[in-house]
Amino acid sequence: MACSKEASSSVVRLMLVGKTGSGKSSSANMILGRKALQTSDDFSSDTSECTKKDAYIDITKVEVMDTPGLFDTSKSHDEVGLVIVRCVIELHPGPDAVFVVFKLGDRYTEEDFGAYRRLKRLFGVKVTKHIIVLFTGGDKLLKGKKTSVEQFLHKAPKNLVTVLEECERRYVVLNNELSFTDGKDQVKELLGKVQELRERNKNMPYVCDNYSRIGKTLEDVETLKQEIGVKMREVEAQEAKAMKYVQERDEEYRAKLDELNLTREEYEKQTKALEQKLEDDYKERMDEWEKDKAAEEKAMREKRDEQEKELKKQMDEHDRKLQEKEKEINNKMEEQQAQHDKNMKEEQEAHRKRLEERDASFEKQQKTLEQLKDKDQQHEKTMAFLNTASQLFLEGTRAACSSFANRWQQPKISITNVLPDSANRQTPPTDKIPSNDEAGSSVD
Repeated sequence: MACSKEASSSVVRLMLVGKTGSGKSSSANMILGRKALQTSDDFSSDTSECTKKDAYIDITKVEVMDTPGLFDTSKSHDEVGLVIVRCVIELHPGPDAVFVVFKLGDRYTEEDFGAYRRLKRLFGVKVTKHIIVLFTGGDKLLKGKKTSVEQFLHKAPKNLVTVLEECERRYVVLNNELSFTDGKDQVKELLGKVQELRERNKNMPYVCDNYSRIGKTLEDVETLKQEIGVKMREVEAQEAKAMKYVQERDEEYRAKLDELNLTREEYEKQTKALEQKLEDDYKERMDEWEKDKAAEEKAMREKRDEQEKELKKQMDEHDRKLQEKEKEINNKMEEQQAQHDKNMKEEQEAHRKRLEERDASFEKQQKTLEQLKDKDQQHEKTMAFLNTASQLFLEGTRAACSSFANRWQQPKISITNVLPDSANRQTPPTDKIPSNDEAGSSVD
C-alpha cells in the first residue's frame, strides 16, 4: 500500500494501540491530565469504539485517540474496517506519533506482538517511523531495588527487542499510579519525545494515500472497507500460518520431550540424590566451619582481652610516670621560684642598703661641703684681717722709718732721741687685735 505525508497542523495528534489491558486508556487520561476515558482492570475491552479526546497542555492542543477494539480478534473484518475508517477520519490528516503500548512486568505473549504486526500490515511498514513504544506500569521500577528501564530491556524477549530496533529504540515510560498533578513531569517528557519525532519527520504526520481518500465519496469509504477486509484476511492468513508453524514445532518438541521423559526421570533422581549429598556435605562443612569460627572468635576475644589488659597496664604505668615527672617538675619549679624570690629579696635589700649608704654618703658630703664653706669663709676673714693688719703694720713701719730717717739726719741726735722711750713707744694693744670671727665680721 503506497503511503505519503502531508503538512501537519499545529495540533499534536497521538494514537494509542495495544492489546486489551495494557493500559492504553489510563495512559490517555494521564496525557490529557484528567479522567476523560473509562478504564477497566479486567481483561475485557473498556469500550468497543475508538475514542478521541483533547486537552490543552500549556499552549499546545493535544488530541489523543484510544483504540480499545482496533486489534480485538473477536471483531469481524467489517467491524475492524469501520473502526480504522473512523480513526482515520478523527485524526485527519494523520497522527504525529503512534504509541504501541506494552505493560512492564507482564509475560509477553503472541497477542502483544500481534497488535504491532497488524498495525504494520494495515498501515504499512513506513508507520514504524512514527511509532514510539510506550511502557506502562512505571511504578514497578520504583518498587524494585536499583531497577532501571535499561536493565529491564536488557532481559527483554527477542520479539520486544525486534520491535524496539524497528522503532530505532524510541520508548517512554509512564507511571499511571501517580495523580494527574504529580504526573505532569512525565507527560512533558513524553511530549518532548513526540516533538523530537516530529522534527525528525520534518513536522509531517503519518498519512496513507488510500486512507486519506475517506470523506470524498461514499464509494471511497466502501472501497476502503473492502481493502481493509482484504488486508485483515491476509493478516489472519499469515498469523494462522505462523501459529500452525508454532504448533508444529511445539508438537515436535513435546514428542522429543516424551522420548526423554524416562531419561529425564532418572536424571532428576540422580540429580536429587546428588543435591541431597551436596546439601549434607555442605551442612556438615558449615557446622565444622561454624565450630572453627566460634573457636577462632573465642581465641581472638581472649587475645584481645589480654592485649587490652597489657595495654591498660602500660597506660597505668605511663600515667604513673607522668604523674611523678609532673610532681618532680612542680617541685623544681617551686624550688626555683623560692630561690628566685629569695634572690630578688636579697637584691632588693642590697639595693635598699646601697641607696641608704649613698644617701648617708651624700649627707656626709653635704656636711663636709658646708664645713669647707665655713672654713673658706673663716679663711677669707682671716686673710682680710691679715691684709688689713699687714697694711697697718707697713704704714706704721713706713712712718717709723721716715721719722727715724729724719732724726738721723739731724745733728747731735742721740740714740735716745731717735728711739723713743719704752713708755712712749706706741705698740698696738693686744686686746685690739681682732679675732678670726671679728675679722670676718669686720670684713663683711
